[in-house]
Amino acid sequence: MKSIVIKLGGSILNEIPDAFYEQIVLFFKEGKIKPILIHGGGPAITDVLNRFDVPTRFVQGIRYTDEETVEIVEMVLSGAMNKKLVRKIIQAGGKAMGLSGVDGGLFLAEQVDDKERLGLVGKIVEVKREWLDLLLDQGVIPVISPLSLDASSRLLNVNADQAAAKVAEIYGGRLIYVSDIPGILVQKGEDRQILHEATAAEILRYISEGEITGGMIPKVETALAALSQGASEAIIIDGHDPQALGASLLGEKVGTRIRWEEKSHASATHGDL
Repeated sequence: MKSIVIKLGGSILNEIPDAFYEQIVLFFKEGKIKPILIHGGGPAITDVLNRFDVPTRFVQGIRYTDEETVEIVEMVLSGAMNKKLVRKIIQAGGKAMGLSGVDGGLFLAEQVDDKERLGLVGKIVEVKREWLDLLLDQGVIPVISPLSLDASSRLLNVNADQAAAKVAEIYGGRLIYVSDIPGILVQKGEDRQILHEATAAEILRYISEGEITGGMIPKVETALAALSQGASEAIIIDGHDPQALGASLLGEKVGTRIRWEEKSHASATHGDL
């Protein structure tokens, strides 16, 4: 049974149909996958920050995080958002446990280098895989908020894309980004079309040529980092489509599939649900 890391984007969480979670639960019960869910929650965090009159500031797409902000991020991500997803899995007939990178020291993080501009923002340097294996072996789906502690037990805000990529590295499995778009769009002729397959080198070329821009850049960069460290592939799919997960696992042309090596060398793994 192959482990897959499913990252649920904050922009899509309220729009994912129940059938999507039902598919995750079904595949797990049938022994086809071992799913690990990691989620964001950016829009919900911004909404609560606004209610508390805490200013929101982004630096190159990363939220500046001070002491007040990180407490609210923890409240939203590790509280309301996390438990909402746990309920979704249970309603779909599965078993789930919600936790954050803090719980059991699941993730060890270190503060990013650009402390002056970003504040209490971290990156994961270590994952205690044994906690995840324990849950999965008991038929329980881990649902993870990415907030983590550093070596001095300081709480750090960690990007969910980076957390998902790090876990995918550890397992050497698939990394699936569930987003609010059908995949990466690139210019082909006079139209913008979905890029269904690409290698790491092709993705870097699209970035340099300006075909991949904005918030998609850090997402694909974390995917490429995971691929370089052993993740088998990264796939970006549309969370509005309840069949997208199954189709992507079967190797069908849905969303954008990114591999480190040349596609011709990797084609043999298509369809190995």
